Amino acid sequence: MTVGCTACRTASGLRPCWYPETMDQTIETLVCVDIESNGPVAGMHSMLAFAAVAFKLDGKILAEFSRNLQPTDGMGEHPDTMQWWRTQPEAWAALQRDRVAPEAAMHDFENWLRGLPGEPVLVSHPASFDYAFLHWYSFRYLGGVAFHIAGLDIPSYAMAVLGVPYTRAKRRHWPAHLNDVASPHSHLPLDDARGHAMALCKLVRLRNERFAQPYSDKEK
Repeated sequence: MTVGCTACRTASGLRPCWYPETMDQTIETLVCVDIESNGPVAGMHSMLAFAAVAFKLDGKILAEFSRNLQPTDGMGEHPDTMQWWRTQPEAWAALQRDRVAPEAAMHDFENWLRGLPGEPVLVSHPASFDYAFLHWYSFRYLGGVAFHIAGLDIPSYAMAVLGVPYTRAKRRHWPAHLNDVASPHSHLPLDDARGHAMALCKLVRLRNERFAQPYSDKEK
């Protein structure tokens, strides 16, 4: 279990990411996460399900992970959230299938993350919601996090690239061509994580075109 930045794994063992032998290695893997819950506050309400999509910014998906969860003992439900779920019967029904204990899901997630190249960096839309739940669950069930201690907020990135206020930087305000992705926004975590990941890839391509400075996941 790690808290904070990790060293890079090389043939000679763990080395700081600025060592010469690590310079040509992937230093991070972006992992788009999406969670569904029965309320808005991590630590007060339960995650119902979560999914993660490891991807490259050229649009290539490296790996995927998804679990439906049993409610966490001692957690309540928020009435407004549950009222909203009543408008989504198909998604709600899907999230009730094959549920596992949260502790088992988090251990599986940790093992999955450790199989990715470089340090996992969680990406979400918005990070203040999805990242917060996974951070809280990781500390409760694992004692720490197996991903970078801070996450990338997609609307914050969009704010900078599109030059818009944060309140207009969520995907529903983006130009249509940036939201033209194959995965539907179905409120099923794996669908939504794929869609957010691919939308971010489009946004990064737009940024690269404007600034002529491509992103790299390698140390420079």
